[in-house]
Amino acid sequence: MAAIRTSKLWQNVALLFLLVCLIGQAQGQVLTPTHREENGEARREQHILMNIRKEVTAMVQKVREETVLPAIAMYSTQMYELSKSVANISNTFTNLSAQIEDFQKEINNRSVELTCSDESWVLFDDRCYHFSTYQSSWQVAKTACGRMVNGGRMAEATTEVINDVLKREARTRGDSYWIGGHDIITEARWEWDSTGAIIGYYDWGPDQPNNVRLGQDCLELLAKFQWRWNDRECENTNHFICETEARYRKVNN
Repeated sequence: MAAIRTSKLWQNVALLFLLVCLIGQAQGQVLTPTHREENGEARREQHILMNIRKEVTAMVQKVREETVLPAIAMYSTQMYELSKSVANISNTFTNLSAQIEDFQKEINNRSVELTCSDESWVLFDDRCYHFSTYQSSWQVAKTACGRMVNGGRMAEATTEVINDVLKREARTRGDSYWIGGHDIITEARWEWDSTGAIIGYYDWGPDQPNNVRLGQDCLELLAKFQWRWNDRECENTNHFICETEARYRKVNN
């Protein structure tokens, strides 16, 4: 269909070229009045030339409307469809790249695993937790956690899920435990020690925190409250929970 339209376009162009030549010849005759003897004849030919120009203009407009504009519209449509195809190919490529990346991650996960430094630590998600076998003040516990492993700190129950894991493990051992929350710097502004971030998730026990005797600035999981949170004097002794990031270990397939 496009070839037929193109052929018709060239036929019309050839016709226009012929008409332009005739106009040029007619103009030449009009512009050389020495070959005419009467002005009336010159005016008559001038009128004929104007009519020819009008007809040529009309034909050009007709060719434009019937051939050129439809051809432009057709090619525009084709270009639009082509651009959509290119976009679809690009999206397909992006999806394939994402699938390849996920597949590579799966392969990597099969060849490595997260682990803790030794069996005294409990692995959960990408964290390891250590439940002490002795008691100390909150400050001494903080120092002990930092010395156990590189990057060690007191455990931080930043979400309900993590808090439930700590409570479950504490319950199996039966003891109360310090964790890394306090309001030592500003009263009633409870924060996590390692980052200074304000505590957003809470699991306080009944009527807590109550700051009895105006010195309860450290956070514990209290066995009496079913390991819900309690504020307590930092100088008191408790078992404590340390936290560190798990590390990757290669797995022999």
